[in-house]
Amino acid sequence: QDYVDELVRQTLQARAELVGATKDLAARFPRTTVVVRPHPFEDPRPYELPFQPHANVRVIQEGTVFEWIRKATVVVHHNCSTAVESFLMGREPLHLEWIDTPLLVQPVSVAVSQHARSPDHLAELVGRVLAGETLPMPPDVAASRRQVIDDFFYANDGRAFARVADAVTRLLETAAVTEDGGRLRYAGRLLRAQTGWRERVRSLVLLVGGVRAHERLRAVLRPERMTPAKRFGVEDVQ
Repeated sequence: QDYVDELVRQTLQARAELVGATKDLAARFPRTTVVVRPHPFEDPRPYELPFQPHANVRVIQEGTVFEWIRKATVVVHHNCSTAVESFLMGREPLHLEWIDTPLLVQPVSVAVSQHARSPDHLAELVGRVLAGETLPMPPDVAASRRQVIDDFFYANDGRAFARVADAVTRLLETAAVTEDGGRLRYAGRLLRAQTGWRERVRSLVLLVGGVRAHERLRAVLRPERMTPAKRFGVEDVQ
């Protein structure tokens, strides 16, 4: 309970400071449109109401986040994974470092971002980007970005499909599963690994009838795609 209470407190603090920083940017750069992008599941009203006096601030939840990153000149965030998408799409992510909310920290998002140490520093960085300047890249941030690409994507070169196809082809050419004995051993291991009768039936259908038969059976046994762990109500989150 203590953890949940503190998490809620820090979340509300971060939102309030993010709103304050946005209002400050809107006032400093009145000719620049500031797009605020809440999560799709968030209530937009806590963002919309404070920005009513600012004609250059728009709160938008429509569409994917990628289209708004693509249209942006710079991306300002606080512990948001959009920092990764931003630098991959050639938009500089700026992290609001001065907001002290340790329970919300996303280390990867922080590591790949330039850090704004204060509202004044944020305005300086945004102003330089709006003026067409390329911000100097700190060596540690550049190294973190290279590491993130390698860890999550191997290479950001658009050739993942070819590597996957090559790996599958090599497996089909060399794996013992292509022999009858290998098929039986694989089927036995797969069935033994299942913990309930439904899972065993589904695995058997997959082995005998293929993917299409398996999907039809799955639609009957489990029409809802959501797992029970992802279901929650108002009482669970207070």
